Amino acid sequence: MKRWPCVGPIELVNEYGQHAVCVKVSGRAALLDAPDVDGLIVEVSKLRALMQPAVPEQLLLSHQYVLEIDPCWYTDRNPLRVGLFRHG
Repeated sequence: MKRWPCVGPIELVNEYGQHAVCVKVSGRAALLDAPDVDGLIVEVSKLRALMQPAVPEQLLLSHQYVLEIDPCWYTDRNPLRVGLFRHG
């Protein structure tokens, strides 16, 4: 788990049966649901774009990126003849 000087641990928690991200800053905690995390990523990305050094324009060969090779949805059939969607 990564730690930053002004931020405590950032971890996935299961609060009341729902997943949330718990972020601790200066001893206070905030629980973020999926839309909150998406919004935080957008806002932090905007701020990062204004900072130096600039974000590299090309992928770094020395960095390990998380990639989805086939980001598609597929339809599966089961014995009950119900179509199920699954992420590839």
